[in-house]
Amino acid sequence: MKVLLLVLLVALFAMAADLKQIGNEPNLERRAKIALDHAEESFTSARRDYADGKRAGAGEELRDMEAAVELARDALDATGKNPRKHAGPFKLGETVTRDLLRKLEGLSHSMDYDDRKLVEGPKAKVQEIHDQWLEEIISGKHSEK
Repeated sequence: MKVLLLVLLVALFAMAADLKQIGNEPNLERRAKIALDHAEESFTSARRDYADGKRAGAGEELRDMEAAVELARDALDATGKNPRKHAGPFKLGETVTRDLLRKLEGLSHSMDYDDRKLVEGPKAKVQEIHDQWLEEIISGKHSEK
């Protein structure tokens, strides 16, 4: 039990370090892309952890995925670019989050009923950010968080 707790803590620090490194990327559009790639990797790890019976590990990976998507949103917001005129990075974010939402829905359906709570929070946040990016692409204006 103590070994499992120690391994989990080490994994948490490693994930935080990854997001901190991503957050240090000076190019905001590149930071957003790297964060979205990290979010996809975190989802894949969460799905694998859940399949292996590691419920706590899956929950941590899903929270890491959520944090990575938020980091991508913050990076694109910080560019100050018009999402309609410079749609590429925003469209990438919208597309990746749409795909993540589809995968989260599938994961939720494959989970036991009681475990679906693990997906609800991260899924709601990813949905919120996806909708924000879609609205910004259509309207051409940054929305308020």
